[in-house]
Amino acid sequence: MKYPNLISRSELIDKIWVTADIIPLILTVYGEARGEGMIGMRAVTHVILNRVRKQRTKWGTNIKEVCLKKKQFSYWNKHELHDARPKIRDFFDAGLAVFRGLHEYIYEGVDLTNGATHYYNPRRVKRKPPWSIGKEPCEVIKNHKFYNDVA
Repeated sequence: MKYPNLISRSELIDKIWVTADIIPLILTVYGEARGEGMIGMRAVTHVILNRVRKQRTKWGTNIKEVCLKKKQFSYWNKHELHDARPKIRDFFDAGLAVFRGLHEYIYEGVDLTNGATHYYNPRRVKRKPPWSIGKEPCEVIKNHKFYNDVA
């Protein structure tokens, strides 16, 4: 897949605003992967960064937009919010995973998800998401299946 507006990893660092982006990023990663350990939370961080790099309006063009885009991350759905408010220790653990994920992605060129922009946890859904039908995951990390060929 070609993304004409793809930004480089070094340009990505200029799109991160600490006050506006980091809190939604940590909360999204916590809510999406709190049971997946550090590697699972780092992988979700990489998916968010992959979406930012691809600069697709439908996903958002900065971290906050990507995290808060309607119906993209289940943590922000109304029925999920009350169930997943992190305690301060959990917030710090998710923050550590996020910062490790940011560092390895931007400075080391590591993407645990092989460019994935989508994922889901088969144990948490009743049926496969429509975008995953007929596609093979590019990576499986803990309970999440990751996909890099979703338009």
